[in-house]
Amino acid sequence: MSSGPQTIRMLSIVSIVSILAVGCVKMDIPGERHLADCTTNSLRFLMDVENQPPYHILLGSPRTAPFDSQGHPVSPRLDWRPEFQGEIMFTDDSGECISIAIDSGASKRCNWLERDHGMQALIVGSPALKRGKTYDVQIAFTRAPPRGSSIWLSEMRRRAQPL
Repeated sequence: MSSGPQTIRMLSIVSIVSILAVGCVKMDIPGERHLADCTTNSLRFLMDVENQPPYHILLGSPRTAPFDSQGHPVSPRLDWRPEFQGEIMFTDDSGECISIAIDSGASKRCNWLERDHGMQALIVGSPALKRGKTYDVQIAFTRAPPRGSSIWLSEMRRRAQPL
């Protein structure tokens, strides 16, 4: 009795049945969530961390450079980036505090807000947040970002992907 081909056939059937029984594969996909608009130099809001790390705080701003009073771009360069500086403090319900300095010069460009939100984005920090926690977030800008800017959280979301 030849068990080689029968074993392979049986494993194939078991694999197909297993995949059909599950019906989907769970994947982590990046997602972003709007947290606050930068309307003043001081912001405060609550933030629930519901999804998977890595967590990144983004500053989204309009894709065009600001204009002067005559309507000319202040910075016509293609590599224009918003200027800002400040600090973000995350405090959880136990009182544990995480503080990160934010600065336009130390931020990294990313394209995470361009397609869905029409904004350029800069990663301003990657704090060690904990899933399942709620944070009291305070942002103090010593140099405010341009008008129309906002703060976002990027995180990994678990999603069932049908086969």
